[in-house]
Amino acid sequence: MKFHPSYLAAPVFLIAGILAGRELFPKIVPAPEPGTTTLSTRGKRKVFRVQKADDSGLAVSPTGLQGLLELVDTRDHFHTSTLLRASLGELSRPALESLLLEIEDHSKSDPRGSTLRLSLINHLVAKDPFHALDFVLAQDNPSLQHSFINIIMSGAARVDLNAARQALALIEDPRTKQLAEMALINSDAVSSSADLLALLEGSKIMPQFTTYQHGGMWGSYDGWGGGFHNYSVPASGVLVKLAQQDLAAAEKYARDLKNPHERGNAMMQIASGLAQSDPDLALEWARNLENNQSRNQTLANVIGIIARDDPKRAISLSDEVTNPKQLDSVISTIASTWANNDPMAAIDWLKTLPKTKATLQATSNTAVRMGQTDPLGAIAVLDTLPGNNKANFISNIVTNWANRDFDGAKNWIMQQDDPGKLQQVLPGVLSRWVGEDPVSVANFLASKADDRAAGFFASQYSSVASYWANQDRSAALNWANGLEKTELRREAIRGVYQTWASEDPAEAAQYLGSISDPGNRKHLLNSVAGSWATQDPEAARTWLNTLPANERFEAAQSTISTLGYSDPRLAADLIDRMVEQAAGNEEQTRKIYREAANVATYWSSHAPQDAAEWAAGITSEEKQANAYRNIASTWAQFDPPAAASWIDTLPPGTSRDRATERLVDQIKQQDPSAAFEWANSMNDDNQRYQSIQNVVRQWQSTNPVAAREAIESASITPDQQEELLGQLK
Repeated sequence: MKFHPSYLAAPVFLIAGILAGRELFPKIVPAPEPGTTTLSTRGKRKVFRVQKADDSGLAVSPTGLQGLLELVDTRDHFHTSTLLRASLGELSRPALESLLLEIEDHSKSDPRGSTLRLSLINHLVAKDPFHALDFVLAQDNPSLQHSFINIIMSGAARVDLNAARQALALIEDPRTKQLAEMALINSDAVSSSADLLALLEGSKIMPQFTTYQHGGMWGSYDGWGGGFHNYSVPASGVLVKLAQQDLAAAEKYARDLKNPHERGNAMMQIASGLAQSDPDLALEWARNLENNQSRNQTLANVIGIIARDDPKRAISLSDEVTNPKQLDSVISTIASTWANNDPMAAIDWLKTLPKTKATLQATSNTAVRMGQTDPLGAIAVLDTLPGNNKANFISNIVTNWANRDFDGAKNWIMQQDDPGKLQQVLPGVLSRWVGEDPVSVANFLASKADDRAAGFFASQYSSVASYWANQDRSAALNWANGLEKTELRREAIRGVYQTWASEDPAEAAQYLGSISDPGNRKHLLNSVAGSWATQDPEAARTWLNTLPANERFEAAQSTISTLGYSDPRLAADLIDRMVEQAAGNEEQTRKIYREAANVATYWSSHAPQDAAEWAAGITSEEKQANAYRNIASTWAQFDPPAAASWIDTLPPGTSRDRATERLVDQIKQQDPSAAFEWANSMNDDNQRYQSIQNVVRQWQSTNPVAAREAIESASITPDQQEELLGQLK
C-alpha cells in the first residue's frame, strides 16, 4: 500500500490540538463543576469548549466591527456562519461583550448587524451562558435582554438546569423573565417527568390554551387573592411532554387546578400530547372525561390531530362532538388538513354539509389552497358561494397565481368586467405590471373606470402613480395631471407625491411652492413630514420651523405620528415644543395633542414610568385622560402591580378613571376581587358602575358568593345593586 504523508501528519496535528486544549471534532459539552454549583461560582467555570470553524480561506480573521460586518452575507447564512466562527472563536469574553455593545446602533441601520449580533451572543453563551446572563442583565436595555435571553437561558439549562432556575431570581424586567421561563420550558434539558412536574408546580404555571398566567405575589396588594405575576408563560409544551411520559402525573396536575377554565385547557393540552404519539389512546382518554364541555373541546382537538393523517376517519368521529361551536372547529380543521393533499375531495365533502357560516368559511379556505394548483377551478368554486367576502379569497388566489404565472393572471384580469372584483384583484399584480409597462396599465384602467365605476379604482390610480414614479417621476406626474376625473387625478397625484417624499423628502419639500391645489399641497406636506422624520428627525424638525404657522402644525402631526413608532421620547419632545409654539392657540394645540395618546402607547411599551411622567404635563384634560388610558392599558399587560402603584398616585378625576378602567380590564380574570375594588374606586358614577358590571360578569362564574358580598358593599345605587344581584341568580 502506498504511504501517504497525511498518515504521519494526522497524529501530529492531533497531539498539537490536545496540547493546545482543543479538539479536532469538538462538541458542546459541559465542563466539570468546581464543586457545588452556585450562582456566585458560575464565573469560574469554562462551560463550553469553543467549536473551531472549518478553514475559511482567510489569511487573517478580522476582529474589528467593520471587518466582521464585511464577512456577513445575508443571502448565504452557512458561509457567513463559517467565516464568523473563524473570526470570533478565539476572542475573549470581554472582547465579545465590547463588540455586542458596539453593534447595537449598527443592528438598527445595517441589516448585517442583526446577523453579527446573533453570532456574537452565541459565542458568548458558548464560553459561559451564566456570564452572558450577567452581561445582558447589567445593560439597562430591555430590548437587548429580550433579544438574547432565550439563547442564554437555553444554553444555561443545558449546562446546569437547577442553576438556570435559580438565575430567574436575578431577572427584574417582567418581559425578560417571561422569555427566560419560556426558554427553560422549551429546553431539551427539561426532559424527565420529575423535571417537568417540578417546573409546572414550582412555577405555578396556570395552563390556558393560548397564554398562561404565571403565579406570584403582587407586592403590597394583599387583597389580590394570592396574586398573579405580571407576565404569561406557555405551559402547553411542558404538559405535552409530561403527558407523553407520565399520563397519570399530567392528569393529576390538571385535575388539581382550581380554576375550571384552566383545568379544561390543561386537559386539552394533555390530549394534544397523547394524540401526537398515540391517537387511539388520546381518543379513549378524551371520551372518558366527566365534564361535558371539556370532553367536547378535547375530542375536537384530538379529532383535528387525527385529521392530519386520516381525514375520512376524522369525519366519522366528528359526530361525537355535540357542541355546535366545537363541531364547526372540527369541520374547519378537517377541511384544512384534507386540502393539503386533495382540496377537491374536501370541497366535495363540504358541499354535502348544511350551508352555515362555518362551512362556507371552510369552503373558501379550501378553495384558496386549491388555487395553488388550479386557480381557475378555485375561482369557479368561490363564484358559487353567496355573500361578498369571497372577493377577498379570489384576491388571494390571483395574487399567488401572479407570483407563479404572471401573464396568465394578468390575462384573466383583463377579461374581467366586474369593478368590485377588479378592485380586489388588481393590487396583487399592479407593481409588476407597472414595472413592465405602465402605459398599458393606465390604458386598462381608463377602459374600466367609467363614471359608474370610477370610485372603485381610485386607490388603484394612486398605486399605479406611486409605482410609476419609482421609474419615471416626470412621466407619472404628467399622466396624473392629465386625468380628467377630479377624484382619480387627485389620487394619482398623491401617489406620485408619496413616492417622491419617501425617496427625497428635501427635494419634495422644495416642490411645495409650485402646488396651488390645497388638497394636493396638504398631502405632499404630510408625506414629506412623515418620511423626513423617519430618515432624519433633526432635519425634519428644522424644516418644520420654516413653514407658515398653519402648515407647521399640520405637518407636525405627521412628524410626531412617525416618530411615535421609532422614537417616542423625541416625539414627546416635539409635542411639548409645538404646544409651546402654539402659545395658547386652541386649534393648534388640539392638532398637536391629537397624537399624544398614540405616543404614550408606544412609549409605555418600553418605558411606562417615563411616559406617565410626560403625560402628566399634558394640559388638555381629555387628551391627558386618553394618554393615561393608553399607558395603563399597555403597562398593565406586563406589569400590573407597577401600573396599579402609578394609578394610586393620581388625583381623582377623569384621567385616573380612564387609567383605572384599563387596569380593571387587565386583572378582572386573574383577580376579580382586586378588579372589583379598583372599579369601585372610580370617581365617575357611570364609569364606576360599568366597570363593576364587567367584573361581575367575569366573577359570577368562578365565585358568585364573593361577588354578592362585594356588590352589597359597593358604592352604587340600590337599583344598580339589585340589577347586579339579579345577574347572580
